[in-house]
Amino acid sequence: MRIFLSSSLKVQLLLICLIFWQSSRAQIVESFHSEWDDRFSEWNIAIFDEEEQGSLSLKWRLRNDWTSWNFELLERTGQIQLKWSDDPNLWELICDGKLVTARTKRRNDFSEWRLSDGEQQLTFWSRFRNDISEWEIRDPERFGDYRIFMEWESDPRDWIVLDDTNDELSVEMRFLCAFLAIYHSIPKG
Repeated sequence: MRIFLSSSLKVQLLLICLIFWQSSRAQIVESFHSEWDDRFSEWNIAIFDEEEQGSLSLKWRLRNDWTSWNFELLERTGQIQLKWSDDPNLWELICDGKLVTARTKRRNDFSEWRLSDGEQQLTFWSRFRNDISEWEIRDPERFGDYRIFMEWESDPRDWIVLDDTNDELSVEMRFLCAFLAIYHSIPKG
C-alpha cells in the first residue's frame, strides 16, 4: 500500500523534523573569546543559537588570583575554583547547588583529567601531550563527541567547541571540560 503526501504536507513534515532535530541538540556553548588580546582574565562565551553571551572571569582580578573564577551561562551563574589553593590537581565547579569535580589522573600531569558530578564520570584529555591546543572527552562511545580547540594554532585567545554529546552529560560537566582546556593553555599573570 502506497501513501501519497502532498508537497505542502511533505514540507511541513520536513520542517517538524528539522525543528525536532535542532531542539534535541545538546550543544550550548559554541566558542570562548578572550575579552582582551594581552590578558586572559575575562572571557566572552558565544552561546549556540542565542544572541546573548555568557561570561567567564577571574573572581579576584585585582589580586591576580587565578584560583577562583565566576561564570554566567544562560540563566546559570556559578564559580570554578581550586579545592585547595596550594593544590592545582583538584578543581570544583559549583552551579545551582550542583558540584562537579575535576582531578588530574596523575599528580601534576595537567593533560588528563577525571571529572565527576556524583552520577557521571568521564576522562578529559589533551589529544597530544606536547600540544595543548586540542582537547576531547576520552569516552565518546558513552557520552558522544566533545572537543575544544584553539581557533588559530598556538593562539589561546579564541576557542571553538564541537559538542555532539548526548543529554546524559550535564552542561556543568561540559563547561568544566572547556574551562580546564583553556586554563591550562593560557599564560597567567
